[in-house]
Amino acid sequence: MNDFTNKLMQLRWAIKFRRRFRTPCAKPAIALMVNGMERGGLEQVVMDLYYGYKARGYRVYIVCATWQIDTIKDKLDAVEDVFVYQNDFDALIQFLWRRDIRTLHYHFSVFCIRILHLMGFQTLYTMHNLYTFMDDGQIHAYAKKLEAADWLVPVAPVVDDYFRERTQYRGKNIKVILDGVNFGHLDGGDEELQIDREQLGIHQNDIVLGMVASFYHVKHQIGMIGVMERLLERYPNVKLVIMGAYGDVNYHTQFDKMLAVSPAQSAIIVAPFIPHQMMGAFYRRVMDIFVLPSMREGFGMVSVEAMYCAKPLVLTPTGAGEMLIHQGAGVLADCPYNNLNELSDAEILRLSALKDAPNRDSLVSAISEIIDHLDEYKLKAEQCRGNALQYSTDHMVDGYVKLLKTQ
Repeated sequence: MNDFTNKLMQLRWAIKFRRRFRTPCAKPAIALMVNGMERGGLEQVVMDLYYGYKARGYRVYIVCATWQIDTIKDKLDAVEDVFVYQNDFDALIQFLWRRDIRTLHYHFSVFCIRILHLMGFQTLYTMHNLYTFMDDGQIHAYAKKLEAADWLVPVAPVVDDYFRERTQYRGKNIKVILDGVNFGHLDGGDEELQIDREQLGIHQNDIVLGMVASFYHVKHQIGMIGVMERLLERYPNVKLVIMGAYGDVNYHTQFDKMLAVSPAQSAIIVAPFIPHQMMGAFYRRVMDIFVLPSMREGFGMVSVEAMYCAKPLVLTPTGAGEMLIHQGAGVLADCPYNNLNELSDAEILRLSALKDAPNRDSLVSAISEIIDHLDEYKLKAEQCRGNALQYSTDHMVDGYVKLLKTQ
């Protein structure tokens, strides 16, 4: 199909949709636009929006560019609620027409966002992360595409600040809506949990650091090897349990090789991945202190989960880290770099391979502070756990619904 034919087809669809959109609709059908669905934070947010919008009376569909949907197929109300268009504009536009979809809520994907916006669709784009993997030219081009969105929604103030600073974006269509956690998923799971401290080889008097993160360079699991080597010099009964999907297989392999020759090898345990409905029990029954040494986070929902489960936190000032330390019980450690706005993907790759990263001493100091006053921090964590409720799924969905009603 040549360019002229493409434009003619788009014009015809634009006329059809704009005629349809003249008839108001109080609760338009919503398409959650994604490239694919991997196990992890994006899957949780999209599924929470799917059920949250539905609970408020909207029809909702998950619309994927690829067939990477295995993690969600069994979680949907109906298999018809997911559609894969395989980057085919014609297939997508026909599906949107058949389902009378009027609102497109994008996550990472920006597929034809400008064209669809011009056709009359309401468009939202959620910024889930810090785009350190884009150079200046790429991020400015990306920002240009996002001008087509009715609303840009960073998931934390740090994401908002980063995007504005790097792109010099001056649009007034930005509204921060914090990611939400479904706390109901964390309240149970004790009977279903198939691993406990004893099965993991943890002794009764051991102090357990818990890290919940899939293996990606930005999570910096290798850095925790160096942190543990230092901690064991002072606290021989400290253990680190890492729970997460494989993520980047190459980084996981690199971690395994470095762990195999580390004096901390026997004190670091990589636990088998468990379903999310068991995670609350894992926080409560396995770990004493939650640690997340991320170099880059959009929000960091696992930190909120740990806060809700009354765990002292050691976080870095990325994502919601500073807010959560202020509202909960814990200590903020440094990131291994000086300026987030100058952080490149190449620098992340370099730092992620270091077990003696520049912030190792800061992490050791933060964890030591909590270990030395563990009972006090545990008591404060219990007292502060209610502060996590402001980051609920309901608050998140209500924020998006308000934006839907502003057009």
